Amino acid sequence: MALFGDRLKVLRKSRKLSLDDFAEILGLSKSSVHKYERGEREPSLETMEAIADYFNVDMDYLYGRDAQKKPAADESDELLQLRIDALMRDLALLDENDLAAIEQIARSILERRGK
Repeated sequence: MALFGDRLKVLRKSRKLSLDDFAEILGLSKSSVHKYERGEREPSLETMEAIADYFNVDMDYLYGRDAQKKPAADESDELLQLRIDALMRDLALLDENDLAAIEQIARSILERRGK
């Protein structure tokens, strides 16, 4: 269920929900949600349905049975924005030499892709 935990965490963060907030929405303890995300505990079928309904995703996506099933488009956009925001915060902590190295890596990747 590790894939489920990873997907749950990404979906929760895409809605900018804390563990406490999401646990309250589901009527669970913060500890339960945290254990789901770490893969230490599996939710009941009823809880799994509630999670799928809340995020508007298929249960097969949550279970990892359908790798092609993606969250709704607006959630995918939110996930991308979360990743960009996190990257920008990380970049702000780097010095000039580190930034220059990252720029080289980015250019190399883009050249390899022909962009």
